[in-house]
Amino acid sequence: VVVSNLFDVTLVEEELRSTLSRTGRDLFLAITGSHPFTISILLTELQEKLNSVGSLALYLFKFLCLDSWYPTEEDLQCLSYWLMYTPASSLENNLARIILSKMNWGFTADKKSLALPRAIHERIALLIVDVSLKLNSKLGQGNLISEGVKQVTSVVYAPSPEQVLLKWSWSMLNQLHLHQMDQADDEVRALLANQSLVLRGIGDPFVTPSLEPLKNGLSAKNPLAIFTALLMSSWGHSVPEVKVKLVWEQEKYANKV
Repeated sequence: VVVSNLFDVTLVEEELRSTLSRTGRDLFLAITGSHPFTISILLTELQEKLNSVGSLALYLFKFLCLDSWYPTEEDLQCLSYWLMYTPASSLENNLARIILSKMNWGFTADKKSLALPRAIHERIALLIVDVSLKLNSKLGQGNLISEGVKQVTSVVYAPSPEQVLLKWSWSMLNQLHLHQMDQADDEVRALLANQSLVLRGIGDPFVTPSLEPLKNGLSAKNPLAIFTALLMSSWGHSVPEVKVKLVWEQEKYANKV
């Protein structure tokens, strides 16, 4: 109740927010620092009142520390929807990117595990692949060549919101820990000691249902999907399979050209 009332007074009420928004920001910084779960309350409030809050939502979350926040299923659904189904230039899409970028994708203080479960890392990675496929479809980026041209062009000219989102997608993907060898030290040492465990829980994009976004991306020759497949599927964990898949991709590309 306190968080909701403070939110309304400092960010929603037009007569007050011009003078109280900074005070509200500082108070929320202190509150969420001591009670990280209140970030979920703020996100719920924003879903209902984002039109009233406007760009102050970006102002607020740029200052909040999300290192200790553990998002709920509802939080992840909200962020996924904003990223996937709102325009790249929209407030919702920008806010989702800020929040996801500021979440703690590293390890716990003792370095014994990820701060957020690996399942969340994988979920966000697959979401990013879906977003990339949607962007490529909109921008007409169907293959590696056109993708490269767009990236070079964006350096010369002001990038479009979609290109900014695509660039963010690559940056965000690099924050995630997806590969078996990119986990906590104890886990990696255990895998090296018993390499038969390396493929445990690792799926094939063309067989495992949960990896369907990768399957779609690989079929479309989406660069981000190919990279993600190397990080979180059997394509990047089995040396023989890596060789076979690379030859297969080269042959498909040669035939297409």
